[in-house]
Amino acid sequence: MLTLNRIDRNLLKTQPDTFFTTETVLEKGRGRVLLVPYRPGMYDLSLICGEMSVPADGEVEVAFDAKVGKPVGADQPNIRLSADFRCYAPLNIKPAPNWSHKSYPVLGGFSTTPVTEWKHFSRKVKVINVGTAYVMTLQIRSTDGKALNAPLYIDNFRMTFLNGKNDYPEEASIVPDHAEAHYFKDETMNFRIAARLNANAETEKTELVFVSVHDNAVRKVLPVTLKKDSEAPQNGLTRYTGAIAVPADQFGAFKLKLRRNGKEIASFGDVSVLHQPVDHKRFSPGWSIGMNEHSNIIYNGYQNATHTTYFGRYSSWSSVGRIARLAGMRNVRIWGRWVLIEREPGKFSPDVIGPAIDEYYKNGVEPFFCIAAGMGLLFRDQGPTGETADYPLFYYGKYIKKYPRPGIVMLDAPLDVYGRYLDYCIRTWGDKVKIWEMFNEPGDPVMGPQQYLKYLKYTYKALKEKNKDYLLLGNGNTCDVGYDKGWCRRLSEADPDYVDYVDGIAFHPYHNSSDYEKNIYGLYSAHIKELRSTLKKQKPLCNTECYYIVGARNPQSAINTQERIPAEAAQRHYLDGMLNGVRLAAAPNGNTSLLTYDPSSTGMRVMSEMSVATNALSFMLKDMEKLDPVPLNPFMRAGIFKSADGKQGVGFVYDLRPSGSTVKTENESGLQFFDLFGNRIAKADGTTLSYEPLYIKGTPECIAEFFKSVRFIPKQSCRVFGRVLGGRLYLTALNSFGQPGTIMTKFAPETGLPNIQFAFKDADDDSTVSFPLPANSQLSYRVESNGAELGSGKVEMTASVPEFTIPAAENEAKELTLSRGTKAKVWSDGTSLKIRTNVKAAKITPAGGESLWEGDAVELFIDPAPFSKPDKEVIISTNPLNCFQYVFAAAPSKTGSSVLAISRTDKAFKTNAAVKQTRTADGYSLEISIPWTEIRPAYDGVIGLEIEVARPGETGWKESLSGVKAFAFKVRSHYPLF
Repeated sequence: MLTLNRIDRNLLKTQPDTFFTTETVLEKGRGRVLLVPYRPGMYDLSLICGEMSVPADGEVEVAFDAKVGKPVGADQPNIRLSADFRCYAPLNIKPAPNWSHKSYPVLGGFSTTPVTEWKHFSRKVKVINVGTAYVMTLQIRSTDGKALNAPLYIDNFRMTFLNGKNDYPEEASIVPDHAEAHYFKDETMNFRIAARLNANAETEKTELVFVSVHDNAVRKVLPVTLKKDSEAPQNGLTRYTGAIAVPADQFGAFKLKLRRNGKEIASFGDVSVLHQPVDHKRFSPGWSIGMNEHSNIIYNGYQNATHTTYFGRYSSWSSVGRIARLAGMRNVRIWGRWVLIEREPGKFSPDVIGPAIDEYYKNGVEPFFCIAAGMGLLFRDQGPTGETADYPLFYYGKYIKKYPRPGIVMLDAPLDVYGRYLDYCIRTWGDKVKIWEMFNEPGDPVMGPQQYLKYLKYTYKALKEKNKDYLLLGNGNTCDVGYDKGWCRRLSEADPDYVDYVDGIAFHPYHNSSDYEKNIYGLYSAHIKELRSTLKKQKPLCNTECYYIVGARNPQSAINTQERIPAEAAQRHYLDGMLNGVRLAAAPNGNTSLLTYDPSSTGMRVMSEMSVATNALSFMLKDMEKLDPVPLNPFMRAGIFKSADGKQGVGFVYDLRPSGSTVKTENESGLQFFDLFGNRIAKADGTTLSYEPLYIKGTPECIAEFFKSVRFIPKQSCRVFGRVLGGRLYLTALNSFGQPGTIMTKFAPETGLPNIQFAFKDADDDSTVSFPLPANSQLSYRVESNGAELGSGKVEMTASVPEFTIPAAENEAKELTLSRGTKAKVWSDGTSLKIRTNVKAAKITPAGGESLWEGDAVELFIDPAPFSKPDKEVIISTNPLNCFQYVFAAAPSKTGSSVLAISRTDKAFKTNAAVKQTRTADGYSLEISIPWTEIRPAYDGVIGLEIEVARPGETGWKESLSGVKAFAFKVRSHYPLF
């Protein structure tokens, strides 16, 4: 499929409904080939193939045939092809992936100029199986900087794994008659099917299978008879075709598969079934569902911005607003980039920003305007002529000045210069834009609060003078809460009354996108609570950006996949916000999250499972104006929406426990139940509740009675984790009840373990016991409470780590060797943990300030409770683990500091740790002392302890005791045990 990187901006007006996509055409002697049609005004395109996987490390050959057609208006074609072949690197790869990183393979230097005769192109490239997908992209650009002047033909594209057998697979394409592959309920979906099969009969019986994108469940299977085509076989496979009409009777996003003889054929096809779009009252729950508009980024270069545009994943201009409306988006954040509006000093243009505002507005999606965009008025330094500069180049050196942070400049515009830009925006778009946002993320990378407040107060007054009903959103913190970037605090310290100059507080809840993320509960709620605590006066909260919403069941694991948002995660993100009083949530990036990443059989990207889920959520919230939260337990979220007259209601509930629960109810009178896509469920009783919301329609009174009488029986009342240390097995049980209680865990007789009673003092408690290590490693168990069976399970074993003992004297301590030769000893003097390290260093550099790890130093990471919370690997969050970080400098810093101590749970923590620093012939020696009263081992005198060596200017992973490549300040499971 095509991605439209750079096309003539006039096409937005002259051909708004044209689908710019590929076609399949017959070529004499070749059969069907792929055509990228010639169209005037195309400058830069990407032809993107579907995602591929490699079975093992090895080598692949990437190959295709290409030719150009007859040029239009020129003697010679001007098309140049370059190939980009890479994998989506795992998110935890360090250092960050770049073009040449060994775990981020890329095929470079593969470019060619196709001619009017077919030509074969191929390259071999080494690949690494890192568990993520590979993607092939053909970049189509002109050789002379002008618009492309000829059609392009591609054939026989393939990736061949050279280290194993490669057969030509059977394959099929299922093409719907709707170009964008979506239908409304009860419409007829007509599909054309083409397949290449290892067969020769005149007809072949196959099955068309509808598979839910969300959970891979088969929703429908229909018989289809295919007929043999007259086209000659290729690679031993015969072409068959057929057609089928299917009623659109289930809501959802589906992959279409073809089966023959019970075997699935590699298939290509997508379809979605949607609810009719709904208009919502402004500031009602349904209206709050929104997105970011990101198609006006400077992808085309500074000079090209006014006459070309970037479509991204959309295949027509009119689909930009239409898809947003269908997806239930009712507000959209427009990036009001100064650079795209003031193109010459004092001369402004609506040409770049305006079309998007108009397109969304006419589709019933209310635009709100992020003033200046950028990072406050801070930008990445691109110099005075940078083609990707995000600031007006003509102000460079005049108002754009160097900033204390490397690589950053600040647009320090006088208020009259800023005022001209602001006044133009208000005059030009103020009839459609009623909500304005004061800069994007001014606290990252730390705009001065006084500088920010100067523009904030000026803007507030200017807006209110123009129209008292205009609303201004301010603050704009990102990741601030729970990670203490400090922007909220610095703003309040600079002027606690700044809230008098905003109508709402903008925030970006990255790393806190919902109330369940990577085994951490209550994140979004804690974020909101902490944010509100920084405000002198409470104002409405508006989530104006959160591109990365983490899936619960399958968290995104690779770069370039963070914006593929699962249906359940999208709905919970919006609902969690509503439960916490968030009035507007323009969270995802519409260009990347509303559409699929893979191309479809129509040649375009189609609506993603996220956009189908938000379409359903919007429909569910029709006529709803008020939300009453329903408290259940720490693991569940529920609420009741009510109409203005109180006669209609919509309830919802979801369970954040990994195994979920079973719904038990005898009172369903007057109620209707629906799944997350809005499909009717016959009854709630007996259904499994998990991350996916269950919706309940009826009167608010009936829904309230349902919540009073219903019981949610946990599928798993506890999880039991095991960890081996010193010939003993440590078992930790986690409470999945959602309330205090006692359970009996009965192990199978062959394990040799006794029955164990675990007591939980509260919903968040866990409980640990230890036994001699049993011979049987398959530790299955049943759970009982008060005589009732509460499920079963198997002990989840934690990976082993190095283990050591802590002797009572230094002369008894074993000398430990870190990953690059540093020596260490660990012992106890009865009152303190003692550590001696001997580090080789040609030169000792002290830190400049209190961040002692910026100089030569030894860092200690201590987990006093390594058996507790075994499901939680991440230390720093809104619900942090009780872990410590100590830094001991090789020499006092320039501010005189030698010891730094951080408690992740106590911001006021002060240490009595001490260090004795000694220069040695080849480096330095540190004798470290930490009082046991500071770190208090929680169970059996066991702690997790990682030792790292900080060396200034060093890149990559630090030397460590474990040798594991991991951020010890973030995660803990790799810490050696002492």
